[in-house]
Amino acid sequence: MSRTPRRTPPALPRLRLIGAVVCAFGCGTPDAPAGTASAGASTPGAEPERVSFLAADGLTVTADHYRGTHPDAPVVLLFHQSASSRGEFLSVGPALARLGDNALAVDLRWGGSRAGVVNETAARNGTDSIMAAVDAGTGTPWPTIDASYSDMVAALDWLDVRGLGGPRYALGSSASAMLVYRLAAEGRVDGVMAYSPGEYDEERPGMVPGWAAASEAPILTVAAPGEEELVAPVASAVTASGSRYVVADEGAHGASILDVGQANLGTLIGFLGHHTGGPPDRVVDTLSAPDGVDVVLDRYARPDSRGVVALFHQGGGSARGEYGFLVAELLSRGFDVLAADLQGGGDRFGAPNRTLAGGPEPAGWSYCDARPQLDAVVQHARRVAAGRP
Repeated sequence: MSRTPRRTPPALPRLRLIGAVVCAFGCGTPDAPAGTASAGASTPGAEPERVSFLAADGLTVTADHYRGTHPDAPVVLLFHQSASSRGEFLSVGPALARLGDNALAVDLRWGGSRAGVVNETAARNGTDSIMAAVDAGTGTPWPTIDASYSDMVAALDWLDVRGLGGPRYALGSSASAMLVYRLAAEGRVDGVMAYSPGEYDEERPGMVPGWAAASEAPILTVAAPGEEELVAPVASAVTASGSRYVVADEGAHGASILDVGQANLGTLIGFLGHHTGGPPDRVVDTLSAPDGVDVVLDRYARPDSRGVVALFHQGGGSARGEYGFLVAELLSRGFDVLAADLQGGGDRFGAPNRTLAGGPEPAGWSYCDARPQLDAVVQHARRVAAGRP
């Protein structure tokens, strides 16, 4: 017996995008490595570039590349559910790109169409006839679903060819949510977001939880309302640090959940930001504080800002490590953000403290000695956002 992943997702309203336009004020350098495009030099969130590449068996795979801020920005690979296509991510791809991330929405061979976008990989593969045989009870979907994994690996290889060197995250939907656990188990990605995963093939019990348990990369597992019985056995197998299991308050099966309510997209972006230090479309400033310390901070700005929020971390921490999950939410609510690394910090939450890297605290230093650095950040906020609270 096997349980074929759902083939016909319900029609859902398009999501109102969360995004931020980053403007440059005065001094500061974009957060881009030497030799790459700088923040603001690209047009994140613009129309995607249609690309293609070969899977290991020679099948041509089609994908849409939503370009982020620079080539070393994080990359999110977007894999659709059964009978679907890259059209499943017409809202999600631009939303990620507007925050500066690169996104690649891939047509897997086990697919059909979605939102008027035909799955070109599936068409080349002749998947329609395979699905017809499955519907007639004379065929099985599993060889084609399993072969879709080679399409995923080919997408990762294409990132290397294109020179996209940022951390890599794979988002899977229903059937493909099973396979992104395998990507994580094999160490091919830096994190996974799995929407409505399940042990769909009952003839291979334990396969998906086994992949989930083997992953050392953080995993976000999301169930739609009413899917707990399907998803929980897989989610409970995850042991990687920094992982989350979320049952959404609203939404439908698979990545369709991202098209309902800003909270669902916020969960995805918050998880990604927590592990990557926040949206990459930012400017890095270095301030000389009155105590002679060079303070490094990330600056995010909007042209229609309601005000500025300055974020200061706790002892042993860093701005990106403690607040990476929160920046996009503040931007979506209309605020500029300054996230500063102060002395008294470290890598307690994963990301290094860049101010501390430039010079450790002197002997006898106490937390109160960071006051001049806080003052410098506040004064910087008043300069770059004059007239706003």
